[in-house]
Amino acid sequence: AYQLLKTKKEITVMKLDYYKEIPRGDDSTPGEAAYLHYFNKTFYNFNLKKHQPNMVAGTILNLCLKKHISLRMVDKEVYIKILTDGENLKGDELNIFKLLKKCKGKDDEFEISKLKSYAKTNYNEYEKAIQKFVNSARNSLYDLKLVDKNKEADYNRAGFASTKSWFIKGILIILLSIFVIGKIPMMDHAYITAFGISYSKTIINMVIVFAPLILSILAKLNIQIKLQGKIAVLTEKGLEEQEQWKALVKYMKDFSNFEEKGVPELILWEKYLVYATALGIADEVIKQMKAKYPEAFVRE
Repeated sequence: AYQLLKTKKEITVMKLDYYKEIPRGDDSTPGEAAYLHYFNKTFYNFNLKKHQPNMVAGTILNLCLKKHISLRMVDKEVYIKILTDGENLKGDELNIFKLLKKCKGKDDEFEISKLKSYAKTNYNEYEKAIQKFVNSARNSLYDLKLVDKNKEADYNRAGFASTKSWFIKGILIILLSIFVIGKIPMMDHAYITAFGISYSKTIINMVIVFAPLILSILAKLNIQIKLQGKIAVLTEKGLEEQEQWKALVKYMKDFSNFEEKGVPELILWEKYLVYATALGIADEVIKQMKAKYPEAFVRE
C-alpha cells in the first residue's frame, strides 16, 4: 500500500493509497486543506484561483458544523443565520465569517444568493476579502511549518531570474540583429548617416567591453534557473500532509467499495463532506454516501 515518493531535493514521504482520517483533525480548515492539496509551486496561484469558490463553500459548511452559523433550506434557497461573534475561529475561517456578516447587514437571516449579489456589486471589496482568506490559510501553513516561507521566496527569486535572463538575451539579439543588418550596403549607408562613419567600430568596442559582464550575469542567472527545480517549497511535514489529503480524496471517492466494517460512521461524513466541498468532489462523495447509506437519503 505504500511506496516512496521523492522530490528533487530527496525529501521522501510515504505515498498512501487511501487515508481515512482528516489530517490534523479539528485543527485543520477547508481553506488550508485546499491550499495544500492543490499546491503546485509553479502554478499554485493559478490553481487556487479556480478552486476559490469551492474553498469558500467548504468553509461556510464548516462554520455551520462548528455552530457559528446555521443553514436551512426552503425549496431551493439556502438561508444563513449568524449565531456567534466568530470567537476561536482560525484566520481563514474568520475572514469568511466577517464576509457573511457584511452580507447579512441588519437582517437576522439572509439568503445565500445574497453573497453572490454582494460579490457582483462590491467586486473589489469581495476580491480583497477572498484574497485575505487565501493569505490567512497560507500564513497558517507557514506557522505550522508545512510551507517554507523562505524557500518559497527563493523559488520566486529563481523564477524572476528566468525572466531577467530572457530579457537580457532579447536585448542581445536585437543588438546583434542591428549590427548584422548594418552590413547590408543600403543599411550601412543609412547607419553612417545616422551614427557617423565610426558606428561599426563603436559597436564592436562596446561588445568587447560589456560581453564578459553580460556573459557573467547570464551564467549566474542560469545557475539560479537550474536550482529552481530543486527548491522544496513544501517541508517534509507539508509533503506528508499533502499526500494525506490526496489519499483522503481517493478514499472518499471509493469508500462504497469497502467492507462495512472499514467504513466510518455516517456522522463522520458530515466532516468529510465539508472537505469534499472544499476540494471539489462533493457530488461524487454524495453519490458514494447514497450507495452505502441509502436509508439516510430516503424522503418521508
